[in-house]
Amino acid sequence: MIWTARTLRALAVAIAVLAAVDPSVPMPRTDRALVAVIDAGDADFASRLSSALTSSFDVHSGAIAGAAATILAGDALPNRPVVTSGALFAVMPPAANPRLTIDRVIAPSTAPAGSKIPIVVHFRGVGLRGRSVAIELFAGSLAVDASTNVMATDDERAIVTLSLPPSGAGLATARLVARDAANRAIGAERRIVIDVRDIRWRVFVADPRPSWTSTFVRRALEGDRRFDIVSRVATSSSVAAASGAVPALTDTAALMSFDAVVVGAPDALNSTEVRSLDRYARERGGALILLADRLETGPSAALVGRVSVTDVHGVERVKIAAASGNLVATELAVASAGADVTPLARAVIGGRDVMAVWQLPLGAGRVVVNGALDAWRYRTREGGGFARFWSDAVAAAAAASPPPLEITLNPRRVEPGSTVEVRAIVRDAQLSDAARPAPVVELSGPIRFWPETERGVFRATFTAPDTPGNYDVQVEGTVGAVRVRGDARYSVAADARPEPAPERLAAWTTAHGGSVLTGDVADTVSRVRAAVNARAERRPTHLMRSVWWLPVFVLLVCGEWWIRRRRGDR
Repeated sequence: MIWTARTLRALAVAIAVLAAVDPSVPMPRTDRALVAVIDAGDADFASRLSSALTSSFDVHSGAIAGAAATILAGDALPNRPVVTSGALFAVMPPAANPRLTIDRVIAPSTAPAGSKIPIVVHFRGVGLRGRSVAIELFAGSLAVDASTNVMATDDERAIVTLSLPPSGAGLATARLVARDAANRAIGAERRIVIDVRDIRWRVFVADPRPSWTSTFVRRALEGDRRFDIVSRVATSSSVAAASGAVPALTDTAALMSFDAVVVGAPDALNSTEVRSLDRYARERGGALILLADRLETGPSAALVGRVSVTDVHGVERVKIAAASGNLVATELAVASAGADVTPLARAVIGGRDVMAVWQLPLGAGRVVVNGALDAWRYRTREGGGFARFWSDAVAAAAAASPPPLEITLNPRRVEPGSTVEVRAIVRDAQLSDAARPAPVVELSGPIRFWPETERGVFRATFTAPDTPGNYDVQVEGTVGAVRVRGDARYSVAADARPEPAPERLAAWTTAHGGSVLTGDVADTVSRVRAAVNARAERRPTHLMRSVWWLPVFVLLVCGEWWIRRRRGDR
């Protein structure tokens, strides 16, 4: 018993001495590296990946400085800045089969109030041969348009055009849903934000000689609230009928204020007028609509380039199909296909598919050419398709004409606190003569802009507010001595998610020296382990600093005291 008490006392003293000395002992130790997992558009996949990494790493949800590896889990670029200090991976979720994806949505960033808004949807179906796919457009909870397509192959891409009904000024939010009709679990969804504005396009209608085609197109435009029409019809060499403040076709500076110029009877244009219209399109980026009513072109041939045009006469009434409204004609001038030629209305003549109305670029602008020479005669057929077609054709051309200062935001629907990119395009600087120095541009506003390598283009970023709602970015500036102003609206929503963009995510990742992986979780963990390269090292360890020595010391002292009490010792 005495030896037991002495042993306990010796051990307690030894612990006390060692604690006072605090020796260090080299011992092998393996660090747990810190890995950041960022939700890149797929929260469920990011959660599964984080769980798999937890056994080998300390996992942080979201970007963090000092992480040994940063992993983007999903197929979209995050809305917030990504801080990377170690290895970088983009891990995209495994592709399901069958699957349905919305690859691209083309919608105008701004649209006039009270007009239908065209939305072009590019989608892809894999493993859905023979099945029906429904593409639906929702405004709130109301389905406003839909299209059903039957997949002909196992991997098919298709394009549909839907229309968002007219609405008042403000931000219009729509939702696109693609679903397999047989299995609604297979599908995709996109949200669209369009800035609807109470704007009117300025259009100048000029007829060097009276033209029935131009007359009825002008009447259609005058009945459409989207347009502010100024017109001039030359009834003879010295007499003209005009409405509004009418410029001469030779006054290029005055033409610059119009979004589109509609020319009836372009064969009657003289060389000076043609040169002025050419400058308008190239330097303003404006739209020319040439309403030909005969095959002869005269000097105006310079405006339509080298497009080969064929005269078609003496045919039965031909239906000319277009998305916005069909035309009917018996006399046509049809264009041959070309790399720069875009068909706006097509007809089938003699078993051949031909272009009856087409568009082609002219410098920074564009030219729309009418080849349905006598369609005005049949303007009431096809439910009045003549007026609908030309109203929408002129609207689309005018909408493409750039404003003096164009502000675009990406994205337009963001989460609170997300980063928003702003792009400002100053038209007169961008379209200025490249052989001369660019005009001096100064922009002012709540954010600071930096020039891009492209002339007249400036970029900035800002952080979205924390409070959901609709906001407006306003920018003012000067181009030389001319003042310009532009603005853009955006929406902050708590449920906003980054849009899928696998190609952009892959490009961003590789540009930052990272690797792109496809959603095999086990392979991802293995690749991260190899990249982080955590290894065991012999590092000094202070064993006596462990808190567990305190209860051991207390037990030894108490045990020695109890034994002495049993023996009657003090």
